[in-house]
Amino acid sequence: MNSSTCTLNARTVAAAKPAVNPYELRDIKTIGFILRVQSSGVKSYVAEFRPGKGRRKKRAAIGQCLAWTVEKARRRAGAIRAHGGRLPAQDGEVLTLCEFIEDHYGPYCLSITAAARPSWGVCVF
Repeated sequence: MNSSTCTLNARTVAAAKPAVNPYELRDIKTIGFILRVQSSGVKSYVAEFRPGKGRRKKRAAIGQCLAWTVEKARRRAGAIRAHGGRLPAQDGEVLTLCEFIEDHYGPYCLSITAAARPSWGVCVF
């Protein structure tokens, strides 16, 4: 897997194009903050961390780029890394159903193709 380092921002995320093989862009500002670009074109944020001293690195998925801004994902990656993979109640963040649909579920529904949508129909907000 190819991996390179850069400063992740909205421009670099938009410029990341799918390739034959999946690849990763690692952020220079925040250690362990990664943008993973699949060959299908799906872009998602990942946090890499060590759960304890001397232990192997692990990864936690943050979410797809459509649902997360770069800054929000960077803060989440820093929190995941600081807590060894465990987040205390999303840092006090509590989402209402409406916020969840707007920030996470809505962008997901818009990102999937018609062929990949479940048979129960179209996403309605």
